[in-house]
Amino acid sequence: MNQQIINTISSLLIKSPKTDQELSDMIGVSRVMIHKWKKCQVKKIRKSNLVGIAKAVNHELKILIDGSIELIPIDNQIETNENAVDSKDLVLKALDTSTMHNKWLQIELEEYKQKILDLEKQNIKLKENYKYNNFTLKEQIETYKLILEIDSEEITHCTQLFADLFNKSSKYLIGKKILRLINKKDVWRKNILVSLPRKEVQQTMMTRKTWIVGSDYMDCKFIMLMASNLIMIDLKKSTKDKYEKDNIFYKNLSIK
Repeated sequence: MNQQIINTISSLLIKSPKTDQELSDMIGVSRVMIHKWKKCQVKKIRKSNLVGIAKAVNHELKILIDGSIELIPIDNQIETNENAVDSKDLVLKALDTSTMHNKWLQIELEEYKQKILDLEKQNIKLKENYKYNNFTLKEQIETYKLILEIDSEEITHCTQLFADLFNKSSKYLIGKKILRLINKKDVWRKNILVSLPRKEVQQTMMTRKTWIVGSDYMDCKFIMLMASNLIMIDLKKSTKDKYEKDNIFYKNLSIK
C-alpha cells in the first residue's frame, strides 16, 4: 500500500472530531488499531477497513484505473444548483461502494484460505521433523526398544535387536505399521486399556507385563514421552508362565 494513503488516513483520523472509541465502533476495530493508524505504525490497511475509515471521516473512497486509492471529501451541504448530485446518483454510488467492498472481502477471504493451507503444510512438516528427529535410542546389546506414534501406530525409532524379531533392518521399520506388534491373542488386553481412564492406563502401562510381540513373549513397559503423541516401548525377553500370570492381571482390570 502507498505510504501516502496511510499518511492521509492518519491525518484524517487525527483531525476527526470523533473520539477513538467512536471511530473504533464505526469502523469495527479496536482502539489500539485506531492509535496505530494515527501514528502510521502500520505497513498496510486491510481493504475491508478502508470503506469504514472513509465513512467515519466523511470521505468517499474511489479506486482509480491504475488500482490506486483516493479519498475525496463529501460536502455536507446539499447543493441546489445544476451541479447537485441527485438521489439516483447517490444510490448508484452507494451500490458501487458496496460491490467494491464485497470484492475486497472476497479477495481477502481467498488470501486467508491460502495462508491457512500454507500453515497446515508447515504444521505437517514440523510434526514430521519432531516425530523423527526429537528422540534417539541408544543401541545396547540386549535392548529391545521402539518408539511408536499413538494415532498412526507407525514406528519412528527402533533398535536393531527389536528389528531382528521381524528379520528386518531397523531402518526398514521406520514409518512402518507393525500389525504383528500386538498379537491377536492380546487384542482383548488393548481393548481393556482403551476403556480405562487415561491416568489409570498410564499407571498400568508403566508396570512391566508380558505381551506376545510377534511370536515372542516379551516383558513390556509402555512409557509416554513428554506431552507428545509418542510412546516408547521397552521390551525384555520373558516366559509363557509370566504371560499367563499377567493375563490374570488384565482380566481383573476388566472386572472393575
